[in-house]
This record gives sequence, structure tokens and C-alpha cells, in this order.
Amino acid sequence: MKFQRVITGVIIFLVYAGVLTLSLVGLNFAFDIFTVALMVGAGFEMSKAISNRYSKTYDQLILFNILLGYLVFVLVTRFKNSGGITSYFGVLFLVVIACAIYTMFSKKKTISNATGTILTLIYPISLFIYMLGINYFESPYRIAGLFFVFVIPCLTDTFAYMIGSLFKGPKLCPSVSPNKTISGAVGGLVGGLLGGAMLLLLATYGIFGLAPIGGSTVTNVVHYLTIGFCGAFFVQVGDLLASYVKRNCGIKDFGKVLPGHGGFMDRVDGMVVFSVFLFIYLNVLSAL
Repeated sequence: MKFQRVITGVIIFLVYAGVLTLSLVGLNFAFDIFTVALMVGAGFEMSKAISNRYSKTYDQLILFNILLGYLVFVLVTRFKNSGGITSYFGVLFLVVIACAIYTMFSKKKTISNATGTILTLIYPISLFIYMLGINYFESPYRIAGLFFVFVIPCLTDTFAYMIGSLFKGPKLCPSVSPNKTISGAVGGLVGGLLGGAMLLLLATYGIFGLAPIGGSTVTNVVHYLTIGFCGAFFVQVGDLLASYVKRNCGIKDFGKVLPGHGGFMDRVDGMVVFSVFLFIYLNVLSAL
């Protein structure tokens, strides 16, 4: 099992590295494809989890929202340079209305079917739009953002696992995730800080296209380390949130497509929550 997990982990790393490399050499659509694929994969895993425990969701409506929402987001962002996320949520609102109307006039569907569908449309699908938005920032925020998206969750999870396994100790939230410990959570924060420090070092010397995102050396240090530390916090919040959903749906993993790691949602549950924080942080920073 551990060997299988390592092999899958290596494959995941290569996919991340490939997407990042293509994005850095100008093939920006690679990150878009990656993100939309995760929206579909994670969205349908969430849909299946809810359907197995509660009521069947409207999968066709979920796919329609993803595709139309992405199309509107890209068109508005490319032609107006802003408003893409607002437009996406406009599409989401219309899809929710359509979901409610269909349920009202259906003789077989109930409010539970609509509720599960709407929940899936909000979490995790709509969170991915912020991850997607990072790819549309101007430099240097775009490149820094893409590195943060991949590096911080990976180091947070790695250090949380290593430190938690080594020191063990009191449980963090046993009612939600019985295997997570306080020492592991602290280790995750350390991993996030180290990730921020590593990217700061690369940005200082202009390696891989990374550049300062602060107006001075001090502010640049503060920004990179703050994103690293806070990012690790939100990664772990996302992990706990997904664990809470899985426990209520009566499942251990969202899927089996990634041997030893579960499903797509199991792999990116922290990444997508962190991306919301990262988008807001970089958006505010770029506007200052």
C-alpha cells in the first residue's frame, strides 16, 4: 500500500510539474485544462458521495454549469480583463434557478435532489473558479500564484504527515478526522512556511520566472512567508472540511482513481480552499 502510494505520488508530482512548466513557457491553457478537469472529477466525486448517502443529484446540470461557467468566465476575462468570476457566479445563479424550477415541476424529484445538486455546485465546483482566476493575473502575481498553488499544499501535506507520524500526540479533531494530530497540524504550518521561504529564495534570484511581489525586500519577505503560513492553514481547513463531508456521507475516500491517495477530491481538497485565499490575497496586493 505504501509503495503504491509513493508511485501515485510521483505521478501526481510529474503532472503538477508538467502543468506548471507548460504554463511558464506560455501555454497558459494548460492550467485551464488542468483546473477544469479537476472541477469535473472532484465535482462528480462529490455528487456521487452525496447521491450514495442522500438523494441523487442532477449530474447533467452540474456538467452544464462547469462548461458554460468556464466559457463565460474566459470570454469575459479575455475581453474585459475583469469580471470573469462575477459572470461565473451569474451563470451559477441561473443554473440554481433552473434546478429549483425543474424540481418544482417534477413528480419524481424532491427538494433533497435539488439541495444535493446546489451543494455540489457550490462546494467544491465554484471554489475552483478562484484557482482558475489565478492564471489570469498579470506578472509577477500570476507566476508566483501558480507556484504557490502547487508548492504550498504539497509541502503542507508532506510535513503534516511526517511530523504527525513522528511525534503523534493529541488528536486535532477526532470526531471529524481521527488520524490527524495537533503535532501534524503544526508540522503542516512549518511546511507551508518552508514553502514560502523556498519560493522567496527563487524569486530573489529570478529563478523559474519568479519575481518579488512586494515593493521592497521587507514587504516581499512578509508576503511570501504570510502566504506560505496562512496557505498551510487553509490547506488543512480544506482537508478537515472534506473529511467532515466524507464522514457524513459514510465514505473513506471520494474515489479510487488515484491508488493510495483516493480520488481527485481527496488530492485537491486543501488546494482548492487555499486557492480562494490566495486569489483574494494576490488580487488585493495587485490593486494596491
